[in-house]
Amino acid sequence: MYGKQALTNFYRLNFANKSGWFIYARVYIFLLQVALLVTLLLSIFSGTCRVDLWQKVIRNILIPLDFASVPLHTLVCSVIGMDKIYILHLICSGIYWNCQTSYRFLFVSENPDYVRLVASILSILAYWIFNFRTRILYLSTFRFSVNNTSMNNRTLFRRIFKWWILVHLVLVPYIIWLLFHPKSNSIQFHLMRALFISFELKMYLALTPDIEKWSYIFSTRSYLLEKFYVFCVLFHFFSCLTGLASDSIVPYQVKRSLKIIGETMWAIRWVWLYFYAKEKLEDFVFQCIDEDSDSDFFDEFEFASKTTNPWKTISEYEPKRTLEIVNV
Repeated sequence: MYGKQALTNFYRLNFANKSGWFIYARVYIFLLQVALLVTLLLSIFSGTCRVDLWQKVIRNILIPLDFASVPLHTLVCSVIGMDKIYILHLICSGIYWNCQTSYRFLFVSENPDYVRLVASILSILAYWIFNFRTRILYLSTFRFSVNNTSMNNRTLFRRIFKWWILVHLVLVPYIIWLLFHPKSNSIQFHLMRALFISFELKMYLALTPDIEKWSYIFSTRSYLLEKFYVFCVLFHFFSCLTGLASDSIVPYQVKRSLKIIGETMWAIRWVWLYFYAKEKLEDFVFQCIDEDSDSDFFDEFEFASKTTNPWKTISEYEPKRTLEIVNV
């Protein structure tokens, strides 16, 4: 049933919306896809001496950059509306990530770790089942946030986009350094996910300016998932430090256990984030004074795919009628 509905929704979408300045973000994402395909073909048809080089470029540079470009594409579509290009990007990103995981276990590892393989399979299943719907829920929640806060689209986009730039200021130098220091590949797993989780939490907290602070995270008002996110970030950063240590200081079995726990937490996050995003959207729909909130059925897919003015101000969302106070 869900697969049939997903195909119907995909057919309803356009291939592209007018994006204005956002065209540069989409060009960057498109170039990443082209680079991945070209490098993949080179790794297949090149000589054996260069296969390892192309595989390192794909594994250590292009796939991490593509995975980190998904939040950027989500922010762009939050403003201009969702289309088929965004859905295809999510599909391609999942395929690249799945192929990387499968290739590492089936062809690279001489003695595959089957416990980690099971954890990776659970994470892959959680991605394909929950990730697409979670992204659509975020797009709708972003738009409801503009309706209910004092920020317009431009302000909210820029606030989150600055953090995306900050993540890349850490990520890009690291993956370039990793290309020349392959022995440090063990910490890539944890650093990438720590950065990704941190930014994802910021994306949701920024939708409500009143809670975008540390005091909220550690208060009783915060969601359990938000506390879980902070725990995941601390866990992955701690695991990065253990990955840098030698086996004489931190045994290999400890590092292996941390990777298995991290992969399991990643799978839990995919599932839990869907229900969190759904609850956040329901809260915004309840608070919104828009006509959509008056209906018994709300189609978040339809709402997220609407083409809107990218820089529409909050004043255009305000009701046209005012209340008259009658003195008794």
